Amino acid sequence: MFARLLSISLASAVLVGCAPQMPVRHKRYLAAVAAKDLRCPKGQLSYRVLARNHYRVSGCNGKVEYTVQCDHGGVCTTTMITVPNPIVRGGD
Repeated sequence: MFARLLSISLASAVLVGCAPQMPVRHKRYLAAVAAKDLRCPKGQLSYRVLARNHYRVSGCNGKVEYTVQCDHGGVCTTTMITVPNPIVRGGD
């Protein structure tokens, strides 16, 4: 029983480790633009990684998608992929 639980835990850790992670600076850039685009306080925003450098931001009954690209100097550009849309039927 213990061996089975251990193998499940290890498999879960590997899967979580492979999930794309959002760099902290991307979140800062997204928070600034999404708060304006969604007319929502930064503290009410939630972030979802869709692919590398591609994110969905939700908050205040709206959602919007962006890409974030950073140059070698660390300056990032945030590009809106979809216009802000209302969240319909509680899902995103």
